[in-house]
Amino acid sequence: MQDFDAIAARCAELARTRAEQTTEEAHAELMREKATEKGGTVESITRAAEEEAREIGFSARLLVQATLPHSKPRPKRAGDPPPTEFERSNGYVTVKIIADSAYGLPYGTYPRLLLAWVTTEAVRTKSRELTLGDSLREFMAKLDLAVTGGAKGTIRPLRDQMQRLF
Repeated sequence: MQDFDAIAARCAELARTRAEQTTEEAHAELMREKATEKGGTVESITRAAEEEAREIGFSARLLVQATLPHSKPRPKRAGDPPPTEFERSNGYVTVKIIADSAYGLPYGTYPRLLLAWVTTEAVRTKSRELTLGDSLREFMAKLDLAVTGGAKGTIRPLRDQMQRLF
C-alpha cells in the first residue's frame, strides 16, 4: 500500500508541476523513475506495462448485466420455426434482440467474445473504425482462436455467429 501511496503522491506532484504535460508523458516519466529505482531498463518496464494493458478487456455495461443467449434458442413447439426474438431482463435492464430469420439469434461464447473484442478494440484504438485483418484467419488470430476446419472446427461456428450478430 505504501508503494501505491508513493506513486500516487508522485503522480500528483508531476501533475501540479507540469500542468501542460499530457497523462502519457507523466506516465512515461513515472515509468522512467520506476525503472531507475528497480534497476531495470525503461524499455523492459514499458514492455511489461504494454503487455499488461493488452490483457485488459472491456465490455458494454448493458451486456454485463443482461447477456445474450447461452445456448441455441429452441422453438416453443415442435415444428415451429426457430425464434427470431430474445429478451432478457435483470433489474431495470432489459436486452431485446430481434434477428433476421435468415440467420437466427446469436448465442454461445463466440458472440460474447466478438462483442468484448469490438468494445476492447474501440477503447484501445479510440476509433470507430476497427481493423479485422485481411482474412478470417488473421482475425481469428487477434481473437486468440485456433484456426481449425471440419465438422468440429472453429471456422464454421465463428462465421455463423458473426453472421447472426452483425
